[in-house]
Amino acid sequence: METFERLGVAILKEIAHDLQEGVRMWGRFQVLASRKQFPDLVADIREGKGPNVINRENAQRRIVIAANTSERDLESLVQKWDAGVKEKVKLPEGYFL
Repeated sequence: METFERLGVAILKEIAHDLQEGVRMWGRFQVLASRKQFPDLVADIREGKGPNVINRENAQRRIVIAANTSERDLESLVQKWDAGVKEKVKLPEGYFL
């Protein structure tokens, strides 16, 4: 059992051995706010799909795309992919290839 305090809010955290039970436990936690009151909603906890690991390089997220290039040289394949993505996908600000 661990207690964390930040910005005047204490959070009690327990780690469950069973992952599903652990997710349900997070939804039952109560947070004592200022004036000794318990807010109704602190966080929205949902199960979802996403990367199981977030890689970073120079403090930026990095996604690696791997492919078998046995029938073509890597350089021309990457150039083709870059051109296709730049033509068809508008990357949000801060994203780059």
